[in-house]
Amino acid sequence: MTAPRTAERPNGGRTARNGAEPSGARTDGHLLAPGHLSAQAAALYAGVLSTRTHLSAAQAALLVVAFEAFDRAEAAREQLGREGMVVEPRAGAKMIHAHPLVKIEAAARSEFIRLWQLLGLHRVPSPAPRIEFLGGPSSKW
Repeated sequence: MTAPRTAERPNGGRTARNGAEPSGARTDGHLLAPGHLSAQAAALYAGVLSTRTHLSAAQAALLVVAFEAFDRAEAAREQLGREGMVVEPRAGAKMIHAHPLVKIEAAARSEFIRLWQLLGLHRVPSPAPRIEFLGGPSSKW
């Protein structure tokens, strides 16, 4: 894994290629998302850190890996949306094959879910709102 390219700022600090602070930089006491994450992953990362302030350095590193898997799955999904789920057979071939990105997307989503659960983020930190379904005990139908 390569580190994001950085550029010098006039004040001597450094920013990542996309203009975000480098991984681990602090602004107003909050850890910022690494610059190589997508905007959506970075927003989710910040949301997790705003509710889970007790993460250790190792857990924060696993969180970054989880969001890297999230980005990989999203990139595969977007490309599959453009190219389709199957690969056209070569001349003379009779079998249609699944696009290789189908496996990549599935593996990345599985990795994200596994790390999310490992970090205990699948548990809702506050009481979940109650959802009532039609036909339930309080239904007037």
